[in-house]
Amino acid sequence: MKVFLVFIFILFSGCGYKPAANFSKNIILENVFVDVKIDLVDPENLVIVKDSLNEMIVHKFNRTVTTKELADTIIYLKLKNVKFIPLRSNKDGYVIMTRAKVYYDSKVTLKDRNQEFNFLVDGSYDFAIEPNSIISDTNRFIAIDKASQKAIDKLVALISLKGGS
Repeated sequence: MKVFLVFIFILFSGCGYKPAANFSKNIILENVFVDVKIDLVDPENLVIVKDSLNEMIVHKFNRTVTTKELADTIIYLKLKNVKFIPLRSNKDGYVIMTRAKVYYDSKVTLKDRNQEFNFLVDGSYDFAIEPNSIISDTNRFIAIDKASQKAIDKLVALISLKGGS
């Protein structure tokens, strides 16, 4: 097992592998402001998204979340759409597996470089529900949160592509 781990370590270090967050650090500067457009129909979802994005910025990028005036980088997110798609039904025709799918318009603005990057990102999360029941608010919020985290992961990857080029 130790030999295998040493081999993997040498393989990744020898080929110049770097995590995606390293490349995105070239783009996302030290102070970051996150602006999430609030959907008046479902404001709880965007509070969850803003918290997830702030947490990701702090943990993945090792950056500071700050005010708009002090920010070097501004990330705008706007929820375009949330869909719940039935995936599987039981023998009686009741849905037992559902996919939550979220779509975001995003814009990353770099103040000091006068650069702007626009991305459309999406994320999905599959979850089971009891037959002949409706999706509870708790399940809905959890599904939207998980799907939003995947969308934000895609945003990180897209930012990394810009930073690596």
